[in-house]
Amino acid sequence: MLWGLGDHTKGWTAAASSAVSSGSGYLLGFNEPDMSLNYGGSALSPADAVTGWNANMQQFAGGATKLGSPGVTNAPAPQGLAWLQTFVQQCSGCQIDFLNIHWYCGSGDSVASAVADFKDHVGKAIGQANGKPVWITEFRYIGSGSETDFINQVLPWLDATDGIGRYSYFMASDSSLLSGSGLSSTGEAYVSA
Repeated sequence: MLWGLGDHTKGWTAAASSAVSSGSGYLLGFNEPDMSLNYGGSALSPADAVTGWNANMQQFAGGATKLGSPGVTNAPAPQGLAWLQTFVQQCSGCQIDFLNIHWYCGSGDSVASAVADFKDHVGKAIGQANGKPVWITEFRYIGSGSETDFINQVLPWLDATDGIGRYSYFMASDSSLLSGSGLSSTGEAYVSA
């Protein structure tokens, strides 16, 4: 993944070329460009992201490697899917093979409201993708209910939903999917759902 611009582009072409020549089939665009640096995003305007895409990502178009859009948050417009829509419209000559999104719930959200919001958000992304697959490269329930219940409800839905290319729960760390050297109850639910 090309995380952002500036220092993140130093060595990008060599590193991405090495990955592609070693068989990597995918390269991902920017991490949460619609979010400020203070919250872990790469803080890019759609126009700056288009310029950065053309300078750094587009050179890998046309080969066997698939290019994934910038991974946007589920924040409301002008962030999230609205930001992604603007980027895609402005990047008219860009090869974008799949859309990349992230989703997190609010800390007080119940499982039921989070499941409904997740499905709604993913559905909107699928609608916006114009037939391209949607990858959910980060999602996590941090609400007031059971993380395991959330996973048990959304994973079967993801597996059965047309338009989903891939998904990955966030993240493989202690107290999330792991507990010490093994899986947590959340991790067990994730691998068995």
